[in-house]
Amino acid sequence: MSSPMRSFGVAIVAVAAGLVAKNFLVEKEADHAVGVSSEGREFLLAFGSCVHHDRRPWRVFDTIAESQADVFIFMGDLIYPDWGNTSHGLDDLSQLKKGEYASLLNRLYTEAFEDSSLSNLMASDTTRSYFMWDDHELQDNYDMGTETEIYAVAREAFDKHVAFRNPPPLREGELFYTLKDEDHGFSAFVLDTRSHRSPLSMPDTMGSGKSMLGIVQLQELKNWMSSLSPETWKVIVSSVMWNDYGEEALEDGEPYLDGWARYEIERQNIFDYIKSENIDNVLLLSADAHWSGVFYFEEEELYEFSVSPLASPPLEPPLVRTGAVLFQQKGREGVFGRLAFAPAGVNVTFQLLATKQGENQEVAEELYRVQISSTVQTRS
Repeated sequence: MSSPMRSFGVAIVAVAAGLVAKNFLVEKEADHAVGVSSEGREFLLAFGSCVHHDRRPWRVFDTIAESQADVFIFMGDLIYPDWGNTSHGLDDLSQLKKGEYASLLNRLYTEAFEDSSLSNLMASDTTRSYFMWDDHELQDNYDMGTETEIYAVAREAFDKHVAFRNPPPLREGELFYTLKDEDHGFSAFVLDTRSHRSPLSMPDTMGSGKSMLGIVQLQELKNWMSSLSPETWKVIVSSVMWNDYGEEALEDGEPYLDGWARYEIERQNIFDYIKSENIDNVLLLSADAHWSGVFYFEEEELYEFSVSPLASPPLEPPLVRTGAVLFQQKGREGVFGRLAFAPAGVNVTFQLLATKQGENQEVAEELYRVQISSTVQTRS
């Protein structure tokens, strides 16, 4: 009986902001949808989150379209009903009547998909776009489960405007789904981190049952990882940060993020499963923070690529000085991530890209790059 053994080779090249601008306006190749990629060509996955209505037109989507991505995953916060004048000045959207709240959500989704840059990306022959929600599609830092009126109204609006654009969920009635491209050894599990999460204030201790995913989704995630070959790159897409450094991001002296650092027991459950089952080639994606970074979980040998915002006010990252933080991008709007999977899954390259207005066209400026090569060996 044999078991896989993991070894990573990493080459890191940091590119200072403003020094390199890459023009991706090149002749487009044939359709390269998931599972239909051309032999000998990289598979390109773009991702990002957070667009404010007052930032339209969202030119960053033009840059993504021209970057030749095969797939774009929007990771949440497509609308902000609790932002500015959209919420009638209310801090708590539950104060709105049900019909008022539904009307507000429907209007914001309609306006979002009428954005010329987003609609052009979605009509692209080369890029397929998929979506997931985060808190602002419901309410800031939403953690009240599926039984509230807010959830029911928000879910109905999300299903009507967004969810039907995604692949079928792994379980009927759920939102989480998977993507794959077998030619390049790529598969992604797009998590729903809102529907089933326990209250943020709940103690995060052994036996408390605090969860971000819920029992069903957690088991589906594990089943998915175990079903794939060791060589396959397994990309776990979370709308919120996996790392602990978001806890250092403060507003009025309090942490403003509600990521996995507040659900550490379940996160460790996932990481322990990866380690105990010898699951190779796992990559973590995240967004939400309005600043970007690359992080490394040394014990588990896991990389996290966190990217935001696409088109909303940027925030400053916390001043963290540790080897586990490979890179942090100071406040920059119009950023997105791109993963390039080499044929046969030989390696994957992450780029942090930002839109930059050129003289006649949108260009992508490279802010950071890292390449990860994986060799799955076998030992008796």
